[in-house]
Amino acid sequence: MTVKKWEFDQAAAENFAAIARREIPDYQRVIDLTINIIRKLGLANPKIIDVGSAIGTTLQALYAAGFRNLYGVDSSAEMLARSFDKATLLQSNTFPEDHGPYDVIIANWVLHFIPERETYLQAIRRSLAPGGVLILTEKVAAGELANELYYDFKRANGVSEAEIAIKKQRLQGVLTTLPLEWYLVQLRELGFRAVEVVNANTVFVTLLAGALHVEHD
Repeated sequence: MTVKKWEFDQAAAENFAAIARREIPDYQRVIDLTINIIRKLGLANPKIIDVGSAIGTTLQALYAAGFRNLYGVDSSAEMLARSFDKATLLQSNTFPEDHGPYDVIIANWVLHFIPERETYLQAIRRSLAPGGVLILTEKVAAGELANELYYDFKRANGVSEAEIAIKKQRLQGVLTTLPLEWYLVQLRELGFRAVEVVNANTVFVTLLAGALHVEHD
């Protein structure tokens, strides 16, 4: 039986909130962490863009936290049609450099869907304001045991074995993982002066990158 490749279509948009809750470890924790990081920057009115903003869950949380200079970009018209709309929403397959520079660029759970990842990261780096930060969460390449721990997370949230198997097939060639080391090296080569892991759960890792002061004990 041929399985349809995963798309961010109408069905995905309608069910996105449930999918994120059931299938992305630390989903809300990472959103909360993102807001906390931005607060600690101490900027009066930071310009923030959420890459792969989907239905606007992160944008809505940022708005509720008091931030107003908000942008969201997504390639899916279906996602944007259902998005929280108190932000400037952009539909694009490329990073919107023309709206920059940005004080904060959020790219949580999105770059693993982008084939030209290095090119996209280059555009992000060019668009980051001096002293700005990139918050990046990715599913990284991992071994069988780590992946089984991730599937355990899904099982614990009621995802069946059949659903896990079908999703794996649907994502083949659509979501591609790279080793954590690739991101660490790539970001440093792009000129980020600090690249740090701020959260990790099974095969998902959140990185904070930017021109940050590094404290030593």
